[in-house]
Amino acid sequence: MKVDKLKYKTTPINELKRIKPIWAIEENICQLLDKSLDPNYGRFVFLSINTNDLIKNADFKEVDNNTLFTGDDKNDMRISQILNFWENEKCIDPPSIGYSIESKKIEFYDGRHRTKLSFFLKLKEIPVAIEKDDMEKIKLLLKAPIL
Repeated sequence: MKVDKLKYKTTPINELKRIKPIWAIEENICQLLDKSLDPNYGRFVFLSINTNDLIKNADFKEVDNNTLFTGDDKNDMRISQILNFWENEKCIDPPSIGYSIESKKIEFYDGRHRTKLSFFLKLKEIPVAIEKDDMEKIKLLLKAPIL
């Protein structure tokens, strides 16, 4: 499916907010692209997390969270692809996360752009696939005062 990144890049954010996110969870779980995320396999658990808290406590590496479209082709195409999927009522896997002992932050296995877009669309919460072994550390991190 060809995506016109300019279509979304030139669309006002208030119009983008009308696009309803559709996640591959619950009744849509059969549409997971990464089957290893399925809780039935025992590695991940789905949990709804406050988007702002996730943004503040995660390491986004090279992904710039200051603006939705950065002018970087890779970033802008990923954001456009996500919007295109949702606008066409297609499911997307929730971001998958774990806990980094080194940075003491949430690390993404996949889904940094989905999280970033959710933040800009002002979604209060988003579903994430959390590494089961890191669940308690992540819960404590999200409850801790943010510095």
